[in-house]
Amino acid sequence: MASKIEIFNRALVILGEARVAAPTQDAKGAREQLAIWDTTRRSLLESYRWSFAMRRVGLAPLAASPAFGFTLQFLLPPDYLRLDFVEDFFVGIGSVDLRLGGEDPYSVEGSTGGMIILSDLANPLNIRYIADVTTTTHYNATFTEALAAKLALDAGWSITKNKTAVGKAQDAFNTAISTAWRVQAIERPPEQQPDTPWATVRR
Repeated sequence: MASKIEIFNRALVILGEARVAAPTQDAKGAREQLAIWDTTRRSLLESYRWSFAMRRVGLAPLAASPAFGFTLQFLLPPDYLRLDFVEDFFVGIGSVDLRLGGEDPYSVEGSTGGMIILSDLANPLNIRYIADVTTTTHYNATFTEALAAKLALDAGWSITKNKTAVGKAQDAFNTAISTAWRVQAIERPPEQQPDTPWATVRR
């Protein structure tokens, strides 16, 4: 699969700009993409259910209990970006078990030691989440194309000052996402059924 420099150069080709030799090259095309690389990559990973970025894990509770509201807290993996499923909780008409006061049965919150999920649910807590995959050779082809197009779109005006080039980047991104859906590189949400133990949940 593609390296970071290959992704940068694909973005520059979309914009009609000259290629660069390295991501750290002192050239506008490299500088502008490098400045937004992490933000754009994470945003794209979070925005869709990319199959290559899905992870499953069973979390053991931390020794300390939450100060209030829940009985258990679990440290989320260091590569965690967004929650996808929580076992033993599902969403469907007439099937949502809300806590007193209308709260959800879990809550993802920030912590100085990392992101945590607060819950009264099972121990261990089995979850599925979207991981922050940083190794570009682990990306599938459709994500690689979408990331290049998103970089071109996000950095396009700074690099080119050309509305037409930015428009081409938008078209390239739309096409890349459409292709990803078609080849199932992006997983579709599961149908919500009252008898399923899984649920699509918000971050």
